[in-house]
This record gives sequence, C-alpha cells and structure tokens, in this order.
Amino acid sequence: MAKRTAKKGSSRPVRLSADRLRKGWPGPAGTRVRLATAADTEAADALLDTAGARLIPALRS
Repeated sequence: MAKRTAKKGSSRPVRLSADRLRKGWPGPAGTRVRLATAADTEAADALLDTAGARLIPALRS
C-alpha cells in the first residue's frame, strides 16, 4: 500500500481586492500589512537600508 503525504496549507493564491491592499490586513505583533504608496518612500528606504538594500529609482515618484 502506498503512503500518502499530508498537505501542508493551501496552494491556492489568495485573492486581494484593491480596497484590501489599501486598508491592509493584520500582521504580526499588532502591525498592518498594506500596499505602500508614493508617500511611503522614506519609510521603505529606511526598512530596506536595514537589510543593506536600496529602492530602485524606477519605483520612486
């Protein structure tokens, strides 16, 4: 008899609406996960800097 492996989680992609991306959804430790806006460039730069990365110029507005 063949052994079956257990599935770990869903392999279906999560559907996100534009409204859900703007408002965000709960993240770890009381944070909100949301789509960044042009006004968030400085915050994104600061986060990327901690990882030694930089925001590519094409994404700046």
